[in-house]
Amino acid sequence: MPLSRYLAEVVPYKPKDAKNVKRHLMRWKKELGAFKITKMHPSHIARVRDQLLNEKTLRGKKRSSSTVVRYLSSLSHLFSIAVNEWGWIKNNPVFSIKKPKNATGRLRYLSKEEMFILLKQCKSSRNPFLFTIVLLALQTGMRQGEILSLNWGNIDFDNQWIYLQQTKNDLPRTVPLSTEMQGLLKSHRTQKTFLLVFPSPNSPEKPIDIRSAWESALKRANIHDFVFHDLRHTTASYLAMQGYGYGQIAEILGHKSLQMTKRYAHLSHEHKRNMLQTMEVFTHV
Repeated sequence: MPLSRYLAEVVPYKPKDAKNVKRHLMRWKKELGAFKITKMHPSHIARVRDQLLNEKTLRGKKRSSSTVVRYLSSLSHLFSIAVNEWGWIKNNPVFSIKKPKNATGRLRYLSKEEMFILLKQCKSSRNPFLFTIVLLALQTGMRQGEILSLNWGNIDFDNQWIYLQQTKNDLPRTVPLSTEMQGLLKSHRTQKTFLLVFPSPNSPEKPIDIRSAWESALKRANIHDFVFHDLRHTTASYLAMQGYGYGQIAEILGHKSLQMTKRYAHLSHEHKRNMLQTMEVFTHV
């Protein structure tokens, strides 16, 4: 497999995904490294695909189909480069195998009671940044990576917004800041030599690791089946319930398509019921 050349010439131009792409490709190398690229058959890739789908991760959970799709995408791009730019092979073998279907989008978001309890637990956490990080996610819909990579140059306190230049979909956007959030962020700005807003206490050049503190807060709050990214779902859902349109929500979240926004902005059952109850005045005989 032409892995070395790909890592040297292609991956450096994929800075946002470089870490994951390398991890994916090293797994493919482990499984298929004995085969020459000209001898690679779709059946070889399909075997590893099924293995990835059925095995458990290091955290003891079954790997999701969407994660396996990303493994395949990393390998597929390598083969496409080998076909189109290097001329080593005529066809991309990944194109011949079936990709796992992505699971239906999650419908999980916080109720108002859960939100209150979770924020209370985050506030009592020994991690000094957890409460601010979680509240910022809820108030803005920002992704975890966007929050943890924030530096003070991204924040304009005079105009009350955050400017995000590097985003998942390469679309820069501005995020308004509430008065409460401005105060919280300013309270963390005690070490002006730290470029990151939420630096690691041991390595200030790296963002803080919140995984353990986050999972502990969820456990104390007795909240189950919830991941950090679901905070983004929660923001979208509550914006929708307050009457904002998909276009407005998409602009806040930085979505390219309204279809993605519709997946996030799930209305609560109670809200739907209240909406439909207003129809009684029209249907009552």
